[in-house]
Amino acid sequence: MTNVRLRVPLVTIAIGAIALYVFAQWTARQGAEDQRIIQAAEHALASGKAYRGRIAKLAAASRAHADTARTRQVLIPIVTPAMTTTEIRGVAIDWQRVARQWELAFRAESTRAVVAEGRVAELERHLAQVLTVADCRMLGIEFLPRCPGRTTAFVLGAGAASVVLLARGK
Repeated sequence: MTNVRLRVPLVTIAIGAIALYVFAQWTARQGAEDQRIIQAAEHALASGKAYRGRIAKLAAASRAHADTARTRQVLIPIVTPAMTTTEIRGVAIDWQRVARQWELAFRAESTRAVVAEGRVAELERHLAQVLTVADCRMLGIEFLPRCPGRTTAFVLGAGAASVVLLARGK
């Protein structure tokens, strides 16, 4: 066995160390940003229970107001020419109450729709951010292939290192 001494200039080692440091810093920043995006998306999904509770309350309020309006609407007499002014005013007041109940039902449904649209917008925003994280490219350059998984990267790196070591050994 012969001792082979590897002669690498100190400048090359220094440049390699600096490049490795810069790459490690960039990777750490990317990982932290990706983690923040993923945590925000997980939080948005976790808030689903509270969202569904609020939607259920609004739906119940809307149903209650609509049911009240329907019940009162059936009980209101039809205005006839034989009615006195006082009776007609009473019927008008009853119709105003029914209209108010329908208005409250409409407001509850409108609020529910606005809340649902807000939820959809929030989830779409998080989905778009997570898809950006999932759509990784090597070195962040669009035309390069997608980032390999950890296992694939290890196998490729170990294989390349083995080939280099075997080639040097000959």
